[in-house]
Amino acid sequence: ACQDALGEALRVPVRGVREMKSILFFDDWLLDSKRNIERRFMSPVPVQEEITFEGSMGVTELVGAYPNYIRDPETGIFKAWYQRAATHAAPGLNLSSILCYAESDDGIHWKKPDLGFAKQYGFDTSLCNAVSFDVYPSCIYKVTYDPFDVDPQKRYKLACINIEGDIWDNNITGWPFTSPDGISWKIIPGSEWYKGRMGTDGNNQIQYNPITERYQISCRPSCLDRRIALVESKDLIHWTDPMVVLQPDALDDDLLQFYSISQYWYYDHFIGILQRHHIAETETSGGVKWAGKVDDEIVYSYNGIYWLRSKRESLLPRAPLGEFASEQVYTSSMIELEDGSLRFYSMGDIGEHFGAEPIEGIECKNNLFVSEMRQCGFVCLEPAGGYGYFTTRVLIPRNGDLRLNYKAPNGVVRVQVSNKSHQPISGFSFEDFVELRGDDTSSAVSWKEGKTIDDFIGNEIRLEFQLFQAQIYAIDWDFQIRYGDPIIERI
Repeated sequence: ACQDALGEALRVPVRGVREMKSILFFDDWLLDSKRNIERRFMSPVPVQEEITFEGSMGVTELVGAYPNYIRDPETGIFKAWYQRAATHAAPGLNLSSILCYAESDDGIHWKKPDLGFAKQYGFDTSLCNAVSFDVYPSCIYKVTYDPFDVDPQKRYKLACINIEGDIWDNNITGWPFTSPDGISWKIIPGSEWYKGRMGTDGNNQIQYNPITERYQISCRPSCLDRRIALVESKDLIHWTDPMVVLQPDALDDDLLQFYSISQYWYYDHFIGILQRHHIAETETSGGVKWAGKVDDEIVYSYNGIYWLRSKRESLLPRAPLGEFASEQVYTSSMIELEDGSLRFYSMGDIGEHFGAEPIEGIECKNNLFVSEMRQCGFVCLEPAGGYGYFTTRVLIPRNGDLRLNYKAPNGVVRVQVSNKSHQPISGFSFEDFVELRGDDTSSAVSWKEGKTIDDFIGNEIRLEFQLFQAQIYAIDWDFQIRYGDPIIERI
């Protein structure tokens, strides 16, 4: 019955997997041939509007450790959760951080609502926007919105760590929480998602995986083991032990470590924002590498378990020395806006990562900044010069609603349908195609006399693309690969 209910939920657009599938161009998995085509990775463009936040600390209060931002798809309200250091003693609570909440109509101008819980915990008025827990954890991490859960009382989820005694003790436990609104949190009774000597202090994130049909939390194997691990559960109560799913390899910079990851189910892919810690090789004290610079890299996965690397370049280049984001960049959140474009929230620091106090006279100050990117704008295919061509594998259409995310303000995109032997089908050649010019993220394609892919539903075809001064970012379509279904094949 639960599976039936989940299946019904997945058919509602706001709740789950879209009927259409997407071809993004991180790799050549669904392509059969390319001629004079290059793959280009894109970076978000900084938003110039000033971010504002009411309160004595200003916008810096929104930064903290692992802040995260969500646009509620049901209300359109932007929501932010950030940690404040636990300098406010609370009777009976072993706090390392306090979770605070802010909201906004546009994601730029933020307000701090008085939630009424500060007095309950003995906090002062500066923490009027502290959220509530039925069992308050020691360390708090990333809030996520779960579109797949059919229970509205559990729409928001949160992975925390509880520490009894010092972090070097053995009694450290991971607790998951749920909430209907991200403000009032309840622990899941009997659930321990992590238990270990040092805990895991990355950007621990809980989410439902529609491919494996399991909940999962991305974390570190342990506190100072800077790799990406995964724990899984079918019921939010019984969890597997951490399994490493991504670590630096021989193609990475020397001694690189992976600090943390934020991940998102996006257009039938998992998109990960991987935080890379570039280690200072000269550091020899303490037994652990602390110093170094931090930036982000986009990674991706077809099933949310096994991650693939892209171009291994920073998503957002570091700023000039002395400016925010010159030494550390942590992109903590990716939000899909109402028009489909993407917004990224990042913390930028003028100082390196340090385990202790930096050198005397060296400041570590950070600030929040925002950048944006077109829908599915991570990577595109474009000609190296002149005309470029690429062809899909043999595909079987389930419907005729074929759409392209393209950009050709001074160029052209043409599409033709061919058989599995690459022979153009009469009436569906490049010459018959109604050319695409301009810029559109979801443009329907057609040929002369109003012909569409409807003519080929259930049949084996290829799509062939001809580009001139144009970029293709994504193909949206409901199709099956000749020898299987893309969703099934992702397991």
